[in-house]
Amino acid sequence: MSKWFFLFLIVATVMAVIVIAADFKFFFASKKKSMPYTGLTSKEMLSIISEEGYRPSLDEDEDIVFKDKGLTIFYGTRTSKDLVFGRIYCNLEKDDKWPALLAAKDVETEYIAVKVLVDDESVIFSVEALYMPSEVFRLFFNRTLSILHDSVDMFSDKFHEYKASEESKGRMLQSALVLSTASQLAN
Repeated sequence: MSKWFFLFLIVATVMAVIVIAADFKFFFASKKKSMPYTGLTSKEMLSIISEEGYRPSLDEDEDIVFKDKGLTIFYGTRTSKDLVFGRIYCNLEKDDKWPALLAAKDVETEYIAVKVLVDDESVIFSVEALYMPSEVFRLFFNRTLSILHDSVDMFSDKFHEYKASEESKGRMLQSALVLSTASQLAN
């Protein structure tokens, strides 16, 4: 065997050891300790919302509740693995499911951050996020409250538009049925 072959084996062995050591270090280095949660307590959130001019209170689920522009707004938080999940939402009662579903689809298409749930009795609008310090919460709160109101307004407009469209279709079908029945009686 030549001198070059032995040199190649030595270099290859050294490189393999370096690669294995780097992979080993990377594997264990990626298991960082989680950062401690430094976010807000419910009391601090109540204080910030009060500073913004609202009169919040805590409900039985420990969600923050307040009124704004005729809507009852809820701000719920859940802590999990050092993160706080916040959801600002409101409920609307509705009388017809199909126009509500169509309007909800339009709202979710227009406002990506808004989730709209239509169930048998109500419509729930929510904007959700992870947040940390009070400065971020204040920005999140003000922006999402604005988005929430805009989405509710759009939903209302679209709901009435689809409802009127559905009612006019129903009237046209009734008229067609009456004409069809009258023509059958005439024959």
